Amino acid sequence: GEPPLAIEPPVPGESLYVPQGGASGTALAGTRRLAEEVISFWKDRGQGRPLTICLPGGTCSTAVLLHNAITGMNSKKELDIQVVVIPCVGDEFYANRQMTALNAELGSSNNGIPTVLPPIPDDPAFTKKNPNIKNQYFSFGEPHPAILDTYNSMKDELVLDLLYGAPSWTILLRHLNVQGKSQNKGGESSFDPIVPFDGRSIMYIHSGGLEGINTQLLRYKYKGLIELDDIQLPGTA
Repeated sequence: GEPPLAIEPPVPGESLYVPQGGASGTALAGTRRLAEEVISFWKDRGQGRPLTICLPGGTCSTAVLLHNAITGMNSKKELDIQVVVIPCVGDEFYANRQMTALNAELGSSNNGIPTVLPPIPDDPAFTKKNPNIKNQYFSFGEPHPAILDTYNSMKDELVLDLLYGAPSWTILLRHLNVQGKSQNKGGESSFDPIVPFDGRSIMYIHSGGLEGINTQLLRYKYKGLIELDDIQLPGTA
């Protein structure tokens, strides 16, 4: 695409500009390649187990394109692979509206859309045990103690960004803590959007950059959630 006005390209003549959110025709080839890799990997290592692919979503374009590509490549239903998206911008209504509109634009409405993961499990025991957890998604970019807890608990094993990765995993772990006992059992399984991980293996696909972690941590400092010593300021490594 053409560069934004008044912005010099980092590599003149060789820079590619992609519209924000991946809602671009240039993203089709990339998500198709990703679908090919997922299917090839699961054919080799899945041992016939059902698989739920989980990824964060802004416009949810990546989720739709991946869902469509896998649906097309797996038309004979040789593999049980489903795509679940966790909204990081807006709520389930926004996500469904965005995905439905993109599918209509692509002429792929017959493929359906990925399942949207609710902010909390549909489980009375979870609600009773966690009365302070609201049934709503996080506000995009807004510091939240639960997001910070997830980021801190996982950063030694997996580096997550604070806009997509950590919010997604916070919601994902709520569901896994309820359904975790039945994971990866293999055998015959049908997909239930109410419990989309029940009896299924899970593949998480990271979607989001890491360069903004420090600036986001500064926002957590201003909210009084962390100390300055916890932040690696640019140029001080």
